[in-house]
Parts: sequence; C-alpha cells; structure tokens
Amino acid sequence: MFKVSTPKIPKKEIVRRYAHIKPVITINGKLHYLRDFSPEELSSPDYMWHRVENVQRKVDENELEVWEGRDFACRHNYGYTGSFFPTIHEILSQIKEADVNVVKAFEVLKLSAGPKVNDYSFMVSNCYYVSIVRLYINKVR
Repeated sequence: MFKVSTPKIPKKEIVRRYAHIKPVITINGKLHYLRDFSPEELSSPDYMWHRVENVQRKVDENELEVWEGRDFACRHNYGYTGSFFPTIHEILSQIKEADVNVVKAFEVLKLSAGPKVNDYSFMVSNCYYVSIVRLYINKVR
C-alpha cells in the first residue's frame, strides 16, 4: 500500500493565495461567493457544512468563467467517515503554482471521488479523500 499526502505550504502563502482566490458555490444554477474567512478558518471544513449560511453575494454574470480543462482531483485529509469536505487550505495548496496568479475562485464539485473511493479500508489506511475542484478565472470580455 502506498501513502498519500497533501502538499505542505506555509500558512502565510495560503493567506496570500486566499487574498485573491475565493470559494464559490452554485445555488439554483447561480454562482455565489462565500463570506470572507479568517486565517484560522481556512484549515477547517466547516465552511462547507454551512455553505448556504456562508453565502456573501451572487457572482456577477460578467465576472467569472470556468477555466476549461483545469478541474482537478484534490486530495484532502481523512478526519472521520462524515468529514468529506476539503478545507480551503487543502484546495489552495494544490492549485498549480503556474496557475495561482490567474485563478480567481474555486468550487468543490464532487465529494469523495477518485480511485477506489468506495473502498473504505483504502481511504482510512491512506488517510485521505479525493474531491473534484473546479477553477474559475476572470471572464474574458
């Protein structure tokens, strides 16, 4: 069995990335920004448990567009069987370095996806889940 881990990026760099890469969710077919989170909250999956309550505002239709071909499998730590959301920190740490300055937002599309996801013993022994994350960039006008 192999061991999987998430990238180790300093909190200061995560905060820098978070300054311009924000979490969004889709509600009734419309994209919404979530509220601003403190540096401490970036390492907690709670933002997704309360995502509807955390909505800040609707994304303007001329503001963002999907960065086609850039959805990625985001590894995130296993907490317990009911904790299958990646933290903002885990997502921001896995955006490719070359893409960091272009990305403006991200959305968790699928939870617990990826190889052998239905094999509970595989996930537990490797201490990770995999979610699909979509990246957004500024809309080209």
